[in-house]
Amino acid sequence: MTGKTTTDNDIAVPPAHINLDQRRSSRSNEKSEKKPSVIQNMLRFLYDPRKKTVLGRDALNWAKLSTFYMMFYFFLGCFFLVLLNIFASILDRTEPRYHNTESTMAVRSTAAVVGMGFRPQPLIDDSLVRVSDDPTEQIRIASSLRLFRDVFLIQNSDSKIENCTEVDPASDLPAGTACAFNWFSVVNTNDHPCSDNNLYGFKQEKPCVLVKLNKVYGWKPSTGVLPVNIQKLRGIHSNRSTQNPDVYVTCEGTNVADNDALKSMTYYSVSYPSGSDKFGVIPNYYFPYRNAKDHVQPFVLVQFHDLPLNRLIGVTCRAWAPGIEHNVRGVRDGVMLRRSWNSVVFGISFMLIGFIIGTHYWSAVVQFQCPSTTMPRTPRLEFSFYEHFQYRTMKTCRNESKQIFLTIAILSSYERLLIYLPSIFNTWASLATDEVEIIIFIEEKFSIPEESIEKLFLRITPSMQSCLFTVKLKHVENAYPPQKKSFYAMKFMHMFYAQRTSWILRLDDNAYVNIEDLVRWLKSLDHRRTFYIGQGGTGRRNGPPIHLLPGEYFCMGGSGIILSQQVLVQLGPWLDHCYNREILTTHEDVELGRCILNHLHINCTNAYDAKDFFYHHHGPRYSFASDLTPTILSRALTIHPIKDQQIFYQIFAFYLRKKRDQQVRLHKKLPIEQKDYVTFTTTMEFDLVRDAHYQLMDIRWRSYIQKIVKSYVERVRLVWHQRSFNWSIISGQFLFGYHRVIPSYCLEATIEILLNIRLNLPSFLQNLLIRKRFHLRHAFVSKRHLDYREISIEENDENAHLLNLIVVSSNKDPILFRFLEHFKHEVLDHPIRCNQFTLSILYFASQNQFVPQHIRQFSSRYSSIVRISLVDRNQTSYNRGLGRQLASKLFTDREILFFLDVDLVFTGQALDNTRRLMLHQLAISPCFVYFPIIFSLFSNKFTVNNRSSSDIVSGMGSFSIYGYGNVAVRKQDLDRIGGWQTNNQEWGYEDVDLFQRFSRASTNCTIFRAVEPGLKHYYHPKMCHEIIDKARRKMCSDANHVLLGSQAQMVDYLVKSDKKFF
Repeated sequence: MTGKTTTDNDIAVPPAHINLDQRRSSRSNEKSEKKPSVIQNMLRFLYDPRKKTVLGRDALNWAKLSTFYMMFYFFLGCFFLVLLNIFASILDRTEPRYHNTESTMAVRSTAAVVGMGFRPQPLIDDSLVRVSDDPTEQIRIASSLRLFRDVFLIQNSDSKIENCTEVDPASDLPAGTACAFNWFSVVNTNDHPCSDNNLYGFKQEKPCVLVKLNKVYGWKPSTGVLPVNIQKLRGIHSNRSTQNPDVYVTCEGTNVADNDALKSMTYYSVSYPSGSDKFGVIPNYYFPYRNAKDHVQPFVLVQFHDLPLNRLIGVTCRAWAPGIEHNVRGVRDGVMLRRSWNSVVFGISFMLIGFIIGTHYWSAVVQFQCPSTTMPRTPRLEFSFYEHFQYRTMKTCRNESKQIFLTIAILSSYERLLIYLPSIFNTWASLATDEVEIIIFIEEKFSIPEESIEKLFLRITPSMQSCLFTVKLKHVENAYPPQKKSFYAMKFMHMFYAQRTSWILRLDDNAYVNIEDLVRWLKSLDHRRTFYIGQGGTGRRNGPPIHLLPGEYFCMGGSGIILSQQVLVQLGPWLDHCYNREILTTHEDVELGRCILNHLHINCTNAYDAKDFFYHHHGPRYSFASDLTPTILSRALTIHPIKDQQIFYQIFAFYLRKKRDQQVRLHKKLPIEQKDYVTFTTTMEFDLVRDAHYQLMDIRWRSYIQKIVKSYVERVRLVWHQRSFNWSIISGQFLFGYHRVIPSYCLEATIEILLNIRLNLPSFLQNLLIRKRFHLRHAFVSKRHLDYREISIEENDENAHLLNLIVVSSNKDPILFRFLEHFKHEVLDHPIRCNQFTLSILYFASQNQFVPQHIRQFSSRYSSIVRISLVDRNQTSYNRGLGRQLASKLFTDREILFFLDVDLVFTGQALDNTRRLMLHQLAISPCFVYFPIIFSLFSNKFTVNNRSSSDIVSGMGSFSIYGYGNVAVRKQDLDRIGGWQTNNQEWGYEDVDLFQRFSRASTNCTIFRAVEPGLKHYYHPKMCHEIIDKARRKMCSDANHVLLGSQAQMVDYLVKSDKKFF
């Protein structure tokens, strides 16, 4: 046993002769040896030099394993190639076995998959097309479209192609033959807007985008009815099926904001090579696709014009034809987004493992803090909600996350916006605070240029605090009634403001909003409750039915509809259903109320005060007149309808005065016992008998009283009709009336009218006459203090602030000389008035030339102020109207003219009053005419005690309320009505004719009459015997007799005279 040799695999047994000490020494050496580390074991696993192994296997084992896998994969590859060859041998080279709805790529069973693509696409995984003014960027993006054109849109000359027409469509072509179509079928000239010379429109920043259908084998438009929107664009309406319909391509913004940014587009197609602004057309004879060699898929070029700068715009293009369905969600079910379950599991697992390893590596190895706390963020380009709207108040429309208390939705149109927007800006909208937002909804397209509305928004007052912007509603036209506009506006409000605003006010553009009182009133209500507020209505009694049940009320839209936030949230999902299926009338407010009644079960408020809060005028032709009282304005929150723009400013001024009165009453304490009133009348102007007691109304009150009676009769007739009274008014007539004037307080009047009424029921008493008495009181000033406005003079025209006096004279040389002396004393010798007035004399010259020469010297001395024009009486007889018309031609349109009689004596203060009045009124009114009431002096024939002519007393003269010969007017306003009457050869009437023409409603001029004590007319006998017309001769005689003297003078003369008259 001891002589036997052992191998490595045997256990070594120590020889028997080894002693115990040697064994102990061997064991101690084994314990002292170190164990190998983990790295050493890993290296030994990779290569063990003692055993000659790699990865635990020696050379023989590796040779066996390699031979096995080489043979395995060789036979596996051969098996795959054999199967692939068998599968390829049974396939058709040109036609797929399954196509259209039979294909596994079809996501719907009722229609084929018809996708669309576009170019240029600089990045294959990005759909962003950037429009830039940088030439380098333009060339780069144009090269992308050029490469696509050269590769896919050019047909070779040796290809099998034939021209396709309606007679010879693509379906009749032989196999392997394609329709003749390439890039130049659409872009046929070098100067085409989408040609390569223009860099496909990017050179002019009007990009051309190529839109095409994907190649779907065997598909073509099916027979059916054309889509509704295509029929509308083509201007037809038919429910009949169309054989072989074409494919129409349209593009629009992805949302409402993008629609506003896309102003205009042009579609270039083979059917419209010159372009169409409605749609692009791909003819039906290019279908179906047969997989022919060098086939070019027909396309449409869409060119976008006037794109806004620095805006991200989403565009959605669609193909329209029978058999094509649009379902954006259907793309999510397609095969391109499908993944196997194992792939998903493995992907999620590896993402989770990578996240854990990366987090551990970042925290344990790198040990850096989070970059968001140590490094500044890279600024990101964000687009505000308000930047999608072109017309807005730039300074106030900024914070889109701010909560709004009240949002006012105004329905308007572009044409009406140009009329009402300045009035809205300058009146009630200027009082709105930042908690109010105003949105004006208009139609999508209009034919009038947009420069006018741009100028309006540029002139917005900088003190405006609220946000105001316009929204162009997609697919909405300017049609009446605005059913679609109303519902689309409410959809917009629900989409963007259901969670932002507490209240919604929807009204028309011709309504005035008492914004301060309205906000104060709404803050007393809880917007979390369901409120549907307005003036309730049930329809006209004799009008068309509105199909509402008894007890159901809708809110009339013109005067305003208020919805709380809760109502808007609940109403939004029902708007489409109500508009498409429940429309029964043509009234948009009725249909909105029907939608709220049917689905929210909320009635419009039927409170008694609603008609006062939401005031709707029912006057003749819905026009405001004298019946718009301060009581109505004080209680109203909205006022509708307003046809005259001046009414906006008058109501605005009323509320400003009311607010100022409240502030004065709040901060200024007046003694309650104060009884003495302020008056500016002279001691002789106030007559106790005349003014403290009632006087009978004379002819001067006729037009005013008739207007009051007519308005009252119309109102009573309407009220009786609405309340179904058994009586109806036939007519009304003024009987008599009394008035009195308390100069320091008010004007009072008592009027009695006679009403002729009729009983509508059969009775022996059919007609009845009744009397009605009214007591009227109108204060001169409010709350014992005066209102004033500062006069501002235009500086654009240096002559616009002058008052130009015009005098016509003939055969009155001493009187003319007296007039010049007064003008010299009051104007020329005054340091200020000499720069504010001019004098023009038109003189009908006679044979005596001394006085004209004297007038010429006077004019030469003051050549910059006084000028004279002569008319030869030998050729033209004296005519005051002709003279004034000739003199007016010496001035420009903007200058103010003051026609005066040569017999007048005036004061400088009277001229100042006239000038200030005209400048002030013309600054706020488009047309203003002033006919002063002058003081006509009596003759001294019956005067016993002579007094100074400067005194304004009843014994010296009277105010001529029927004299219109002295008038102040602007030159352009005078020319607009035709000027003075020039064919009047006899006394009078040319001034009356001028007054009557200015009084017509069509002139839209304000006529003002007031007593001017500073203008006095000296008595002179009138040559009435030369007048041929009997009526005028009698008028002349009456006027002459009235100015002979007062009744008291004549009685005194008769009593004290020695002559016997009886």
